[in-house]
Parts: sequence; C-alpha cells; structure tokens
Amino acid sequence: RDLNSEGQSLDAFPITADILGTLLKCITAERITTKSAREIYAALRETASAGAEICASDVERLIGERGLEIVRDTGAVLAAIDAVIAQKPQIAADVRGGKVQAVGPLIGMVMKQIAGADPKSVREMLIQRILETG
Repeated sequence: RDLNSEGQSLDAFPITADILGTLLKCITAERITTKSAREIYAALRETASAGAEICASDVERLIGERGLEIVRDTGAVLAAIDAVIAQKPQIAADVRGGKVQAVGPLIGMVMKQIAGADPKSVREMLIQRILETG
C-alpha cells in the first residue's frame, strides 16, 4: 500500500524484505502484537524518511526501547485484573450476567497498568477470573 501511495518502486523502498521478515517473525512468535508491529513499522518509515539507514536489528532495538514485547508475567497481569475487578464491581457483575462485551473497559484498564500485555490474553484471563469469583 505504501509503495503505491508514494509511487515508489520495490527497489527504492527503504524497508527491505529482511526487515519485514524480522517484524513478521516477532508477530508469529507472539513476541509483539500487530498493534506494536504497526508502531515499529511507522518508526522505521519515519527513520528512513529522515535519511537514516535502517536494518533488521532496528526492529529488535525498537521492541526493547519502547517496551513493546508482550508481557508473559501472568502474576502481574492477574494482580492488575484483580485490582480492576475490585474497582469496577458493576462491570464484573454485568459480565457474570451474560454481557461479555461489557469487559471492554476492564481490558483497557488492565492494559494501562501492564504495558505490553496481550489484549487477547487479558480478555480471556479477565472473563475467566470474573466467572471464577462470581
């Protein structure tokens, strides 16, 4: 899409197949979310637009610098989930009552507390915890 919108040829495009491959490997290995991948891609484009050289190792550097790696510490995530459920008992009650879509605001609250948490995992853990504590 970027190639077409900017009228660039594949040879002139600054993000090489090697860089894209590294980014895709990080997504498929579930090290980063697709949202984080978009952020990294945008940062790489910005760096390249400024005239700087970019390479595949920049993907790893950006993941580290921006704290984009998915958090695997379930203890920290569960602690945040418990705190959020305690703060918003009515939403938890709504979820227990069958309104599963009501969990959205709770997901957002957990994501603010645990930067790098995978939203899909947080959603699953939240629903499970709410149903267990009901």
